[in-house]
Amino acid sequence: QFGTPYGLLIRLNAIGNIVAYVGVGGEAAPGQFYVGAGMTDVVFDPQGSIYVVGSTLIDLDGMAGTEDGYVMKFNRQLERVWVRQFGAWGERTAAEKLVLSSGGQPLVVAHGDEDAYVRIFTADGITSQTLTVASEAQDLVHGLAFDGEAVYVAGETLGAFVGTNSGEWDAFV
Repeated sequence: QFGTPYGLLIRLNAIGNIVAYVGVGGEAAPGQFYVGAGMTDVVFDPQGSIYVVGSTLIDLDGMAGTEDGYVMKFNRQLERVWVRQFGAWGERTAAEKLVLSSGGQPLVVAHGDEDAYVRIFTADGITSQTLTVASEAQDLVHGLAFDGEAVYVAGETLGAFVGTNSGEWDAFV
């Protein structure tokens, strides 16, 4: 279910029957669905690999903060290839959107309690770069696009990137 603390990646056939599924998170009890990791976006690469992002309250990759963002890669058989969990201790981190670069690198947009950022991973899941999107106040991100040359981030801020804030929350791209 997208946007809930229960992450379940499901493959359906052409007539809507479940062919395969995998839980994203930690197992609640033997044989039960996985819990503690909500999904917010899913994309496919040309080779058929599946990438998902979201937020988790549990340890997925040797790290467990208050709430962390994550990105996972699955193969065509829904077997997990790798997972990367990120955030700051004591701060909530929400991974919102995911796009793939023309070279197949996952780009994830996320925000913490104050600032937003784009984290760029290699195809093997290694963090290659983090781009901070930060005003002097709280920033939230909701969209991400890549046109082959530039990264575009959309969100809202209580601060101002240029000039002054026009009210409570101002939109930015």
